[in-house]
Amino acid sequence: MKTTLVCLAITGLLISTAPCASAQIKMNSKGIGALGKGAKAMTFSDADAAKLASEAVAYMDTHNTVAAENDPYTIRLKKLFSKHQSEGGLKLNFKVYKITDINAFACADGSVRVFSSLMDIID
Repeated sequence: MKTTLVCLAITGLLISTAPCASAQIKMNSKGIGALGKGAKAMTFSDADAAKLASEAVAYMDTHNTVAAENDPYTIRLKKLFSKHQSEGGLKLNFKVYKITDINAFACADGSVRVFSSLMDIID
């Protein structure tokens, strides 16, 4: 919903300024292609973001060591976030990557990944 409203506002701005800008922009195939990409970006939905996030997280899950269900990191993470199974209608899924980087991230599909090194330094 928020994405749609922002896109409508931007579209209105583009339409209202288009007559002024067209005299200054040489419209060739690159310019038309850029406008097409801009229009596509303005229609990017929450579902599109979730789909891309899901694909990226699937890749990350296969290219990093994920703590097993009985791993102390996973057990601790489940205790920490047991109250947060869903937020805003989005089902969350938590996993721990057993790697040395100190990081964590959350994605539009509800995936939350916490790195074991971060868990090592927090109470």
